Amino acid sequence: MKTEARNEIARIFCNKHNIQNDLLMENSKTLISEVYAPFLLLVECLDSNDFKARENPFDGFFISMLHRASNVFGGMATLIASGHLQEAESLSRSLAESALKIMHLSKGDVPDNIAQYLASYFSESSWKTKQWQSVIHGYDIHPHDRLIQNKADTEKNAKEICRIFIEAAGGKWPEKAPSVSAEKLFKDLNKELEYRTVYRAMCGQPHQNPEDIVNGLLSSLSNNEEFEHRRKEEKHCFSIFICLWGVQYHLESIATLAEYFSFKSVSTQVNQATKVITEMQTAINNAQKECQLPNGWVKNVVDGI
Repeated sequence: MKTEARNEIARIFCNKHNIQNDLLMENSKTLISEVYAPFLLLVECLDSNDFKARENPFDGFFISMLHRASNVFGGMATLIASGHLQEAESLSRSLAESALKIMHLSKGDVPDNIAQYLASYFSESSWKTKQWQSVIHGYDIHPHDRLIQNKADTEKNAKEICRIFIEAAGGKWPEKAPSVSAEKLFKDLNKELEYRTVYRAMCGQPHQNPEDIVNGLLSSLSNNEEFEHRRKEEKHCFSIFICLWGVQYHLESIATLAEYFSFKSVSTQVNQATKVITEMQTAINNAQKECQLPNGWVKNVVDGI
């Protein structure tokens, strides 16, 4: 990507996500511009006559989901730029899950996929509401009674509206929808190995990652400043590495929608971005082995107390 184009896309991103452009260092700016470019191009293509002629009532689901995923990427990229690398890593999981759901829903029979997706949500939510009710079972009067009833009534009405929409659009509302776990998403998309490795790593950081805590304990017991420095550098490299995995899934979801919508220019842009992100991922992986966070990512890393 040319420097002028990269700077302009980064400027648009910064304005959209309320951060200062001069906060971005070289690698952060490259990450943002390469990933944001195909998203902006896809949004531009939505105004084309060819897209408007589709008149597909299910297209709005994917557009909404992609906007949400792009906002997650924006939050993650902003955290990286501001030096909050472990916090950014926490968002990589949300980005990955959002992207995988887009890919999963757009494969095969889209009306059936979306119907099952919605029906599964209402089924799971109803079960959770019943569990909520069971907690206050035995109380004659409880302040949560009305909250539970309002929740149940609202979801019942929303479910009926969704059923009418699906059937009016030519789909069929399922009597019973199976829950789709993260494991099933990965398996259905032929990414089971990544579920056992990449996704496993993504799930650690949002929950007081025990591995980081254990490593910190071992480092403190060693009383070796050089070892502690290398440990932190390796940790920071790994956080960026995992974030870039989330980015790869995000780009793949954009590519999936580009194919679904027949946006060839977006497919080309995604391919170019994927090459750049893969190179960045290889570089940060090599830096991780050397326990040395490379220059060009952040000005200062935020690292606890």
